Amino acid sequence: MLADIIADPRLPVADRGEVRLTLGLRVAVQGGDRDGFALIEQAADELIAERPARAARALVALAMNERDGEGAAAWERMAKAAAALEGEPDEEVAAAYRATRLTFQAREGDPELWPELDRLPRDASSPELVRQTTRALFNVGDIAMETGHDRRAGRLLTESRALARQAAISYLECYSRIALLRLDGLAGRWQGLEERFEALGTEYPDVAMARVERAMLFGRLAASRGRLAVARAEFESAARYGERESQVTAAIRAAAGLGAVELLERGAEAAAVVLGPAVAILRQAGAWARGGELLPIAVEVARGVGDEGAARHLTEEAAEALGGADAPAAHAGLHQARGVLLEGTDPGGAIESFHRARDAWREIGRPYEAAKAEERLARALAERDPQTAAERLAAEATYNTLGAASDAARCQHVRRDLGLGRMASPGRRGYGEALSPRERQVAELVGQGVSNQDIAQALFLSPRTVEHHVASVLRKLGVGRKDVAEALTESEG
Repeated sequence: MLADIIADPRLPVADRGEVRLTLGLRVAVQGGDRDGFALIEQAADELIAERPARAARALVALAMNERDGEGAAAWERMAKAAAALEGEPDEEVAAAYRATRLTFQAREGDPELWPELDRLPRDASSPELVRQTTRALFNVGDIAMETGHDRRAGRLLTESRALARQAAISYLECYSRIALLRLDGLAGRWQGLEERFEALGTEYPDVAMARVERAMLFGRLAASRGRLAVARAEFESAARYGERESQVTAAIRAAAGLGAVELLERGAEAAAVVLGPAVAILRQAGAWARGGELLPIAVEVARGVGDEGAARHLTEEAAEALGGADAPAAHAGLHQARGVLLEGTDPGGAIESFHRARDAWREIGRPYEAAKAEERLARALAERDPQTAAERLAAEATYNTLGAASDAARCQHVRRDLGLGRMASPGRRGYGEALSPRERQVAELVGQGVSNQDIAQALFLSPRTVEHHVASVLRKLGVGRKDVAEALTESEG
């Protein structure tokens, strides 16, 4: 409909610009497709002569695009928008300008950001002013989660959700709810999370962000449980969205997840194919403050293909870029990347780096990431201090609590390989007709439709051992394979 109006040659230039701007914002902002920015750029040219304030609105929207090298022009576009607003002041466009500037400060990890948020108008009479305040709170809250200010992110996202609901801004309410669910996942609140994401996706079937965050979460959970084929499919789905999106974060996160799966299944060479473009995007956009997930796996893969120079350069480049940045997750990821870089060449340095990474993730409030760092710390300690290494493999307990069966099994496998013995426990006992912890792990995977061969890979067991456990599970539950999931649910109820 809007495209037909734009095509009418009788339409005055400035009116055409207004319609084109509306369509571009709908495609780029609400639809998550950066093709909309071409429309917005045309609109800015059509509006600048007669309606400079509206041209400023277009320039502010264009500044949000950080793909294809466009991020370098962001501040220039913001300066042009400010100049246009001087010629034609407009309170609502000025609010959009302010919200975008705050978003940029959050992206860069600017420590001066936080007091600015307190000055945003929460109770303005103009619906557009309220919308821009809500947008600013959501954007900064979402990015605060990326940079590792998780508690602050929770407060901002809760406020943006409440404001959006009060002002009937449905898409911003949806975005805030999605981000809060993701925050639950990062905090280790995995119980029922998949069902909550499914329900939200049903409520908002046309919101692209809901689909991509669902894919990211499902990929993460599947990988932790050893369901690598499922994890691959989910991360590939998220990566396709990331290719279209104007922000680089989705592409970077999807690549980090997919690269880790590739490393496990196909080796470093295959993982490098995925991670190389993601590192290039990170550099081009200067998104170092949001690179905490990507840095450790990118360094590990660079070392895995024998490119020590690239691994070292990436670590040094990130350290320089993050100097002074208020981005705890990026610094935690950098500590972990340094640990990976120093493994095998500087054991003491690796141990210190993994210590710092673990402590940083704990302070942020991300138990899964903290357990990953602690597991690497245990491996680094194994030769010089086996007893402490065995204690650090208590990461296994965190994995078990979260339901990360494959990660827990990997810890057990590492214990055996390093001769560190079993994790301390009150003592082994017979389970009779109840499922043992290992049988429950196997049963959960069977209930998810995982084959015996994939269960063996996920839990680091031999196929014969898996067959034994599956037979025991089916006997104890008194069901066939296809009914295991239902039987487990009933046994827990």
